Amino acid sequence: MCEKITNNKEYFRDAWSIYEQVTALNYMEHQDIYEIVHQYIVKNYREPFSFLELGCGDARYSAKALLATAISNYTGVDLSLGGLNLAPKNLKNINCIVELKQQEMSDFLESCNSSFDLILISFALHHLSSKQKQVFLQQCWNCLNSKGTLLLIDVFCRNQETLPEYLARYCGHIQTQWQQIPSQSISKIVGHISTSDYPESESTLRHWAQEIGFNQVKLIYDGKHDVHKAFALIKNS
Repeated sequence: MCEKITNNKEYFRDAWSIYEQVTALNYMEHQDIYEIVHQYIVKNYREPFSFLELGCGDARYSAKALLATAISNYTGVDLSLGGLNLAPKNLKNINCIVELKQQEMSDFLESCNSSFDLILISFALHHLSSKQKQVFLQQCWNCLNSKGTLLLIDVFCRNQETLPEYLARYCGHIQTQWQQIPSQSISKIVGHISTSDYPESESTLRHWAQEIGFNQVKLIYDGKHDVHKAFALIKNS
């Protein structure tokens, strides 16, 4: 089902240094987004909570967002062993039980017998087809506790924006604004996006969430360039 996510993980494994540079320079707004995620968790989860991160990689940014929270259990799932091997170091200051699994995300959700208070997925869903996204969101809903929340960080197109229009806008932004990234790396990034990005609009996400059974969809971060956004999909309010 999630072949595109698998390909995405292989891409970032092969180009890990590029990804690290992009995030360190905050071009995808990771630092801003995860500060908002931290604030959301602190405000809404004051009692001990369980946390599942899908596509956790090295957990560098989620670990920062989870500092000084009431987290009791962290489960991280990723297909990349390289990222998972780095995760324990980044998670060492989080005072909770940590479990890491090398597995494809959808396979984990399908076979999971546990439920979680919070599920996080960051910059991965847009690599799936529309049908696959809906199935994946349903799987997340199934694995949430009765009052659980799915935190979804991703790229989004504008309402009524076609895929070619989105690609031209986002790739054009990268080519002109990510000036501290070498041109050869920019070409690789743009090439990857042009063949692997299938973003949805906010209105589509809200429609799907309602159909699946989420009671609320809150936009918690609206990026500077109308691409990077974060949502809280709440199972029961």
